[in-house]
Amino acid sequence: MQSVDPIYVDFRLPQQQLASIAVGETVRVTTDAFPGQSFEGRINAIDPRVDPATRNFQTEASVGTPSGVFLPGMFARCCHRGQR
Repeated sequence: MQSVDPIYVDFRLPQQQLASIAVGETVRVTTDAFPGQSFEGRINAIDPRVDPATRNFQTEASVGTPSGVFLPGMFARCCHRGQR
């Protein structure tokens, strides 16, 4: 079994954004399954390692999903502080 509220969203960002984010900051998450809707979440964790092949680092956010809109395994996009 997996919890669907909140759901945890893992996303990767380029290393240039590492200094501009922090645990607790707000993010917006969207998915193709629900066009035009966005859901607010907060950054839970920032992996301090940068992938040497892509120069990206991984971040995790928790997102409350009313009515269990997101399901584990769905593809989502995450926008940090309104940036795209």
